[in-house]
Amino acid sequence: MRTALRILAGVLLALGVLLCMIGLSTLPDGGLMFALPYVFLMPGLLLCAVGGLILFPTRNRPADGP
Repeated sequence: MRTALRILAGVLLALGVLLCMIGLSTLPDGGLMFALPYVFLMPGLLLCAVGGLILFPTRNRPADGP
């Protein structure tokens, strides 16, 4: 189950980063004049946040003591 969650989190993070990069590439030179970047940036940030939250509890914890 941990492996499936880690794979899901990796896919969500990859898609989030891809959407953020598309959103950043659609920013116009003169400033934000239309809402197209937000169409990509907001879902991208949401996917990254959800992927990070899924990935956080599935990390390997070090053993106690030396």
